[in-house]
Amino acid sequence: LRAGRDSPMRAEAIGIDVRGFQWMAFVLAGTLAGLVRTLKPGGRMRVYLYWKREGLAGFLLGFATAARLITTRLPFPLLRALCWLLSLVLWMLVVLPYKALTAAGVRAIERWPLYVYARYPFTVLYNDQFDRFSAPIEKRYAPDEVRRLLNAAGLVDVSVQPCYGWVADGRRPSEP
Repeated sequence: LRAGRDSPMRAEAIGIDVRGFQWMAFVLAGTLAGLVRTLKPGGRMRVYLYWKREGLAGFLLGFATAARLITTRLPFPLLRALCWLLSLVLWMLVVLPYKALTAAGVRAIERWPLYVYARYPFTVLYNDQFDRFSAPIEKRYAPDEVRRLLNAAGLVDVSVQPCYGWVADGRRPSEP
């Protein structure tokens, strides 16, 4: 959104769908505000939002975002095949070695990329890759952005916790 605000032409030139992001932000903010109004005074709301990542994970997510410029234009059968192939490679090169190291008693590797998929069947990894590469717009948040978003929707006592993304919880103020 900031790129679209600061330099819309440059943002469009590098492939950012400025109008799409503006509409997405508008819809998300309006939806949250509408949902907050349906809460009883003192009622709680919990939401999950994608997190911004730093370092290697952030770099790889940036690559995935750039790849979506192509993958969102592919026919679904071709995209499904490519996501299945990518998932197979990730499973063989990342998930299976993690499982083997864990079975061998190696600990303290929780920061291993994609380690969470060791607990799930292959299809979960595949579904996540298909979701990642088929969505034309994806917005990721820093924790302070999540907090501001929920406060702007009218929630108080907002907490934001990491859980493979941000799980944010807030309360509608009690009526005075």
